[in-house]
Amino acid sequence: MNGGAGGSGFVRVSLVSVTPDTLPNAPSNITASSGSGSASVTWAAPSGNGGSPITGYTVTSSPSGGSCVVTGTSAACSGLTNGTSYTFSVSAQNAAGSSPAATSNAVTPATVAGAPTGVAAVAGNASTVVSWVAPASDGGSPITGYTATAYPGGASCSTTVGVDVNPLSCAITGLVNGTAYSVYVVAHNAAGDSVGVDVTTPLGSWSGWGQLGSDPAGNLYAASSTQSGGSAVIRRFLPDGTSQTLLVPSSPWWPDYVSVDATSPTDVFYTDQASNPFACAGIVWHFDGISSTPVGPAGTCKPSQLVLDDSGHVYFVDVRHDAYVNAGTDPVYYRGNATAPYNWTISTQADWQAAWEAQHGPVTNSYNGWIAKQGQVTFTAGSGQITRTTTAQAVVTPRTFADAPTGVSATAGNASVSVAWTAPASDGGSPITG
Repeated sequence: MNGGAGGSGFVRVSLVSVTPDTLPNAPSNITASSGSGSASVTWAAPSGNGGSPITGYTVTSSPSGGSCVVTGTSAACSGLTNGTSYTFSVSAQNAAGSSPAATSNAVTPATVAGAPTGVAAVAGNASTVVSWVAPASDGGSPITGYTATAYPGGASCSTTVGVDVNPLSCAITGLVNGTAYSVYVVAHNAAGDSVGVDVTTPLGSWSGWGQLGSDPAGNLYAASSTQSGGSAVIRRFLPDGTSQTLLVPSSPWWPDYVSVDATSPTDVFYTDQASNPFACAGIVWHFDGISSTPVGPAGTCKPSQLVLDDSGHVYFVDVRHDAYVNAGTDPVYYRGNATAPYNWTISTQADWQAAWEAQHGPVTNSYNGWIAKQGQVTFTAGSGQITRTTTAQAVVTPRTFADAPTGVSATAGNASVSVAWTAPASDGGSPITG
């Protein structure tokens, strides 16, 4: 070829080596785990990217449904149906396209079962036989068993589906005759324990009551707060909804905020702001079921927010920052023993708060003094009523036969005999009727 004058007749061509892109390998180690209506999927990046960087991943479910959000080499999938088995396919993308898909293990999203219904408790001697109806929904996972629990005390019995002849009934033993128990039944599946439906029951009218308190037996205590010349009364509400006057304090109260709490049905502590909180003559009282004793400490201005802990201590706050007394000063926290000698000392807000929140819930500006918690029972004062909220499905009082009367004597008469005796030492947990 003649390239012109002085030309050589050749054209130089530069050769470039090109490697075509290919699809990446499939991701590996696809692992799925389930939640309630959801699943999490993880995987390892492909061993080869086909010569082009991986730009993303696609995750799809089988059967189809819901959606998956991919972050790195994991995905969160939601909108799935509990009780349906799913597998998940994952593919990787690069400039050439999508890799072959790799498939995960099968998972079945599930949630806790519904609450058992139709719970019934039959009283026995220091025991109760509990029965129930299986929940309408198993949450997408087979129910494996049930547990029935009685409060106070937490005594329980359990059954296992497929093992026990009747998994819908069991007997709770070790109870105390004459004590009212609230009974709860939960169903178990792979997702956990069923959650009961709260039931709220009014216990009595509420008008000017002070702080609520409770005892380990599940009784509620409420101190009236009439602000009418010191008139006051402390009432006890039993788990079965009945109530009774526990005591009418004789001291000259100023009951605009009376605190009360108890270690047992007859062992009650309460605060007394005296007839005039301006005088800083408040005091704490201890009622032992027969009489009240002032247990100190003396010289407090406005003792309130009294609470007992599980270690045998009494805490209260002297609210000296109240607008009526020593305005601008900080409250003082006290701690004493629940038995003599009471040994009152200055405590800390943290110690008082821990004891308070265990029974009343989180501290707020109003201290939540109108809420009292005991086990799975919550008492609330407000809107003209004191109410009990619980997931308990039955209330039962174990009982047995009364003891035999003692000291029986007979006196002869004219064609007659007079018989006398001493009442039994124990009524078996149920009042003697005749």
